[in-house]
Amino acid sequence: MTEEDSKPSIAGESIAPTLGRLPYYRMATDELLDCLECGACCRTGADGTLLIPPEDLTRWKAIGRHDLARAIQPGHFGMVAFATRSDGSCVHLGTRRNRNACSIYEVRGTTCRDFEKGSRQCLEFRREAGFRD
Repeated sequence: MTEEDSKPSIAGESIAPTLGRLPYYRMATDELLDCLECGACCRTGADGTLLIPPEDLTRWKAIGRHDLARAIQPGHFGMVAFATRSDGSCVHLGTRRNRNACSIYEVRGTTCRDFEKGSRQCLEFRREAGFRD
């Protein structure tokens, strides 16, 4: 095996420079992932990791959603996080129609808005939840 043979490639194109960067890792199958059939990312907050930036708290108060600004718990890095249930899931996860839907989707937090379906973190949460992609 030559050094060239040992480098990762797809269809003969080297991907070594892109390994570890999110755009490469996003799988072609991310289009097949359905958040409403998963919800794994919203079930990982027992230890205060579903962070809420201060701007979200300000935005929710400005639109009269003081209830959201109060549904918090201590988070990492001195921030606050979404409150969670005893199973670690976000208190806003689940609606009458779908247990994996977000009940505050239209005004959800920045952390949730920025979370990318098919990202490394998404796939890790899915694996931890028992999904086999």
